[in-house]
Amino acid sequence: AHAQGCLFDWRQLAAMAWKESRFDSTVTSRMGASGIMQMMPRTAARFGIDTASVMGDHIGAASRYLARLATLWLRAIPDRHQRLRFVLASYNAGPGHIIDAQRLAARLGLDDRRWEGNVERAILLLAKPRYFLLPEMKNGYCKGSQVFHYVRGVLAVQEQLGRRPGKGDRK
Repeated sequence: AHAQGCLFDWRQLAAMAWKESRFDSTVTSRMGASGIMQMMPRTAARFGIDTASVMGDHIGAASRYLARLATLWLRAIPDRHQRLRFVLASYNAGPGHIIDAQRLAARLGLDDRRWEGNVERAILLLAKPRYFLLPEMKNGYCKGSQVFHYVRGVLAVQEQLGRRPGKGDRK
């Protein structure tokens, strides 16, 4: 229901909910993110929800946040498949860290508009002081391995949800 009128397919939202909370709407992370979509308190408040909000409200708020992130990346990442990866990474780590990873990718001679093997490599390096302390890195340390695995994990779950059972899948 929350994917209707949203830029994101229900499979993407479901894959994110699985990766974020394993569909447990009562979980709170060590960092304070809560609900089925694990939104940080300030982000959640910006989208009109809190811990007392019902699960559907959390999913709706996450959908609106994803739409805002997609708009943020629209001009910078013209390819929609690549843009999805930047949006997912931004949802997980915040857009500032992903912009830093883009800057670092460009500095390293990597394609700053392509996630796989390029910006995802740079995000991994933002866990090392040698890189996150560079003057052009505005957002500091980022646990890049978490972002790397999050994007890949959401895409893998989404792909599994998109598969239709075939003859060989029955038990």
